[in-house]
Amino acid sequence: MQNMELNGKELISRFKKSNRLDRKYMIMFPVLENIDKTKPKTGNHYWIFNVNIRDRRFEALDSWRTLKNKALDVCARKMVASFRSLWEEHYVSSHVSLDDFGLTNTDVPKQKTE
Repeated sequence: MQNMELNGKELISRFKKSNRLDRKYMIMFPVLENIDKTKPKTGNHYWIFNVNIRDRRFEALDSWRTLKNKALDVCARKMVASFRSLWEEHYVSSHVSLDDFGLTNTDVPKQKTE
């Protein structure tokens, strides 16, 4: 989703109407982001993209950065765009509308970097 590749079989299978995503409170996606392009195998960092349907927002949960970090902000916005696109395709008649969902940081314990 972070690369806007939305046609993968596994991803599409997760958005099947039978999964009833619109009846969940939260939908979490682990994101493995390459944050150091010079180190394609070791320069990666995990964070969570959360769709918080109950509180009507998209959330970035990162133990190292906040959305003030440009790379995280760009990646999170791509995730939002991808999720909205998939939602509109598979849940067009859902009672849940994403129109007013904003993107926010969710505070999590921060890891120390050295």
